[in-house]
Amino acid sequence: MGAVRTSKRAGFTLIEILVVMAIIAIGVSVALVAYDGSDRDRASREARRFAGALEHAAARAQARAETLGASAQEGTWRFWRRDPDSGRWQPLADDDGILAVHTLPAIPRGALRTGPSSSTSSPG
Repeated sequence: MGAVRTSKRAGFTLIEILVVMAIIAIGVSVALVAYDGSDRDRASREARRFAGALEHAAARAQARAETLGASAQEGTWRFWRRDPDSGRWQPLADDDGILAVHTLPAIPRGALRTGPSSSTSSPG
């Protein structure tokens, strides 16, 4: 009878290493997409977005000779147009999306603090 040859693997194949590297790369890319910067950066970005929308609304109101308004409630902001005939405020149907209803991302309250923390004592 002939001798049976058994081989013992002492490492990983190239395919196994490439699969693991691909899985790690996908995980890192998902983590980078999910990480959107700090809460303070998000709050600042939303403030700039709102300021830009206000400027756009002002320019639109002047160009179209209409009265526009803005409101914010429960994590959303939206723009309104005053009907010249009835005098009633109506939600603005925006064709370019800039003045459409906007929902704010969840930003923890502590991220919006701009002054000294409440744990410091006041002079006196």
